[in-house]
Amino acid sequence: MPRFTIVSISVPSYISAQLLGSILASGTLCLLFDVEQKHFFGTLPTGSNVRSLVLEIIISFLLMFVISGVATDNRATGELAGIAIGMTILMNVLLAGYSLFHDKS
Repeated sequence: MPRFTIVSISVPSYISAQLLGSILASGTLCLLFDVEQKHFFGTLPTGSNVRSLVLEIIISFLLMFVISGVATDNRATGELAGIAIGMTILMNVLLAGYSLFHDKS
């Protein structure tokens, strides 16, 4: 069986598992902690939903681009991969208030 067939078969189950995991994590946090809206400590978008979606797409692309670059490039130094990825995440947090765990924020 070709490799792309295995990947295409496992994508829906991966997406379903991620969605189910985030829903269960959010439900667990709601049951454990009684947080009112005025005490909400997560990240909230300051602009419109469309603006937030576009910014999320751009930031996710940049992060995946850096991860793919340091993971696949033969010229990249393996020891510096963590620094490159960490600096990209830091840039995302400082510029956009990026949250890596959206189900918790």
